[in-house]
Amino acid sequence: MNAKKLEDYIIYGPLIYAKDFFEDDGIANYFWPGIAPVGYNQQGIPVDEEGLECLELACPLHPDWKPLETQMIYNEYLGFSIPDYNCYIEWFKANNLNCTPEQAKKLLFKWILHKSNYNKLRSKIKYAILGMVKDDPSLRENRGELLKKVYEYESQNTDN
Repeated sequence: MNAKKLEDYIIYGPLIYAKDFFEDDGIANYFWPGIAPVGYNQQGIPVDEEGLECLELACPLHPDWKPLETQMIYNEYLGFSIPDYNCYIEWFKANNLNCTPEQAKKLLFKWILHKSNYNKLRSKIKYAILGMVKDDPSLRENRGELLKKVYEYESQNTDN
């Protein structure tokens, strides 16, 4: 029996592309409806044999994703609006994938770090976000504090 290895797959973040839409090998978790990806472009996005991206711009994982105005929420702690992390959960659910609120927040912070128009982040916030994205154990305290501050409105809403 020839066992497949993870490095034999096209991977983008948490997405592991199936090589065939009808493939069910227990490793792939994402089924792109177009031509199967064969490699990556300069941004690291999977592309097909014609060089076309195999990740829709409406996907919040795409580095060029532009959230809709309805997906934005003003954050008191940060002092500006950020996308609601639920758009990640909804996209994953629509694609038959699971995403916890913690995973969605981590993916959202990773996206924020890559957006030049979010350069309003103060250095301590950026440091905490980097620690969270890289899952650095020495930065767990900063990460927990950042999540608590950024999402404290959630606990206030549940107290009512």
